[in-house]
Order: sequence, then structure tokens, then C-alpha cells
Amino acid sequence: MLLALDLARQQGLEDSPESWSLQLALLRNLCDHWTEPDNGLWECRNQLRYFTHSRVMVWVAFDRAIKAVEQQWLQGPVQKWRELRSKVYDEVMSRGYNVERGCFTQHYETTEVDASLLLLPTVGFLPADDPRFLGTARAVERELLRDGLVLRYRTEEMMANE
Repeated sequence: MLLALDLARQQGLEDSPESWSLQLALLRNLCDHWTEPDNGLWECRNQLRYFTHSRVMVWVAFDRAIKAVEQQWLQGPVQKWRELRSKVYDEVMSRGYNVERGCFTQHYETTEVDASLLLLPTVGFLPADDPRFLGTARAVERELLRDGLVLRYRTEEMMANE
């Protein structure tokens, strides 16, 4: 939601006191719960996990909140958000990236990739030419590309974990 509201600001939509109040409430909730596992973008119901995409979206929320304060003169605990953004980034880089494979992984407990990892540069987490992202893109292509289409994830791996 914070990413969508940032995109709206970029298109000229101004925040109202009510909309910023809502964003602050969402951010307070995120500050309290960002360390918890979830079901991920694909809503995998077998077990709560630390999905890399979810963790990156936590980073995005704090990043866009910081940007809103810095660029739109909105008020908020920007130093706290900077610290949390940095913690999330460090966590994703240390736990969501598999050095042996040279790519990011679907979640912290696997070596598998999923299509959501292709979004990392589009949200500003890493540049598209970063070697870690390029390795991820190659792994997604190698493992998930079928007849010119990209699978969300390898279903046999997901079914094995249910």
C-alpha cells in the first residue's frame, strides 16, 4: 500500500492529513510486526516463512515512508524508519541471498527461486545490473521459464513442503 501511495504522490496526488495518518498507522503496525514470518506473495498456506519478496516489501514500506518525509515535508519518526530499513536490507542480503547459488531465494529456508524475485530492481532494492540480481534472473530463467512464460515457482517443490 505504501508503494502504491508513493506512486500516487509521484503522479501529483497530494497526501491529506487523513491519508498520512493512515500511512503512519500502517507503519506503526509494521514497526511492531516486521520480524514475523508470513505466507508470502503466493499465499503459500503450508507454513509461515520468511519470504524474500515479503522482506523486500517491508524494506520498500520504510523506504517510501522516509522518501515521503524527505520530499513531501510530512512528519514521522524518520530516523527509526532509517534504522529499520537498514536492518531489513542487511537481513535480506545475509539470509535471502544464497552465496553458493549466486542468487536470491524464495524464502530463507530454501535454495529455490520464485518469480517475485524479479521485482527487486523495480522497487529500488538493488540495481538491475547488480551481479546478485543478474544471478537471480539467470536462475529464474533456468528453473522457471517454460515455453516463453515464467512460472511463479516450481510447484513440485511447494507441494513437497505441504
